[in-house]
Amino acid sequence: MFSETNSTEDQNSQVEQPEASNPVQRESAHYVPTSAEVGERIEHLLDATEQLTASWSKSFHHYDQRRDHRIPHEADLLLVPVADQDEMPNGDPGLVLCKDVSNNGFAFYHQKPIVHRKVAILLPFTPKRQELMLAKLVWCRFTQHNFYCSGARVLRKASFPFDKRWTEMELSQW
Repeated sequence: MFSETNSTEDQNSQVEQPEASNPVQRESAHYVPTSAEVGERIEHLLDATEQLTASWSKSFHHYDQRRDHRIPHEADLLLVPVADQDEMPNGDPGLVLCKDVSNNGFAFYHQKPIVHRKVAILLPFTPKRQELMLAKLVWCRFTQHNFYCSGARVLRKASFPFDKRWTEMELSQW
């Protein structure tokens, strides 16, 4: 048993470690990088990854702040202003252009500022079924294309019924 251990140790001592300064030997199958070299490689990979993902968007960190996955969805939506206190319609409805949707809300484009904090939005669930949902506006930005882009979090189904006159009105673009 003692002799087996010695022969294994002799075999290990016969394998020569190549010098780190020689790049050809460094790439050999028997070379084991030092922890400093591994750390250096990891830093290089992280830098390259950050540069790649930063090229996807000018504001890379904004995507990390999103809680939900967003799905692009372009459609006209009916938006009805709602009073904060009683959550009843409070103003003329208008059309907005949906940008994207998520599990908790949606983003949309509009041409004029929206002064109400809460809105009702007519969401088409199927071609024959639409629901009027109450939503809270949580952010608004002015885009470089002279439009506003706002985000709304859906709170619940609206407590008031859909007024069919809204579809018969000549709706303005918000």
